[in-house]
Amino acid sequence: ELETATAALEAERGRLDEMTTVARAHEAALTEAAQAAETSREAARDLKTRHDAALREARKEAEAAKADATAAEAKSAAIQKDVDALTQQLAAAERRASAAAAEATTAR
Repeated sequence: ELETATAALEAERGRLDEMTTVARAHEAALTEAAQAAETSREAARDLKTRHDAALREARKEAEAAKADATAAEAKSAAIQKDVDALTQQLAAAERRASAAAAEATTAR
């Protein structure tokens, strides 16, 4: 009877050792999964930070381009105003030249 009890105790000890080994393996796998999850969270935070920075930079560049376009439009309008003024001056000079030519013809 003692031998049977000893054999049963040894068998139970073997099962406990197996369960302990399995539990340790599960614990190691959980630790590894937790580390992988933390690494993923850090990578996601880093990616979001870089994305936000790129978005801010793109917005800044868009605002600068908008300001440049506004300045170019203003410059273009000023140039058009100068062209219009020169066109009027040219027309006036042509009228004066035509009048002078008519006067010279009449004077002959």
